[in-house]
Amino acid sequence: MYTGDSSMELAQFYGFALFYIKKFNAWAGEFAPNAVADHICYKCSSSREFEDIRQILHSEVEFEHTSLISGRQITLLKLKRPLPTDLGGIQVVELCDQKPDGRQQSGFAHIEIYSPGRTAHKLAEELVRSGVKLTLNSKPHRTTYEIRFCDAITIRIEDEPLMATLT
Repeated sequence: MYTGDSSMELAQFYGFALFYIKKFNAWAGEFAPNAVADHICYKCSSSREFEDIRQILHSEVEFEHTSLISGRQITLLKLKRPLPTDLGGIQVVELCDQKPDGRQQSGFAHIEIYSPGRTAHKLAEELVRSGVKLTLNSKPHRTTYEIRFCDAITIRIEDEPLMATLT
C-alpha cells in the first residue's frame, strides 16, 4: 500500500479503506450483529509513513488526538465525513506509528465494533451463537475478542467507542 515516497493520495487511502469496508459489510450482512462500527486502524511501518499519512488525512480531519502508548505514537483522527458501513459510519481512523521493535507492517489492521448498552463479552456470546469463530486476545492493557474475516484484517469487539477512552 504505502510506497515510501510520500506518493499516496487521499483518494488512494480511502480506496484501500473502502476495499476492507466492503469485506466488512459482507461479514456484517452474513452475521447481522447488534453492534456499531467504531473505527478502522491503520498501522505504519515507519515514522515517516506515520507522518505522511497524517498529512494526507489532515484536510479531512475535524479532531486529532495523539498519545504515546507502548513506546510509539498513536493518533486518533476524527473524520469530517464518515466512511459508510452497514453497521454505521466509521468516523475515526486510529493511526499507529511503528512499534519500537520495528516488526509492524503497513496497512489496515482492524475494524472495531461495540454494542451500545452491552459488554463486549455479551456481543461475543451472541456472535458465537450465530456461528462466528473468534479468539480471545489478552494484552497487558486490555483483552479483546477478535474475528479474522479476511486475510489481512480483523474485527475487534470492544466495550465502548475508542473516543470514549480519551481522558
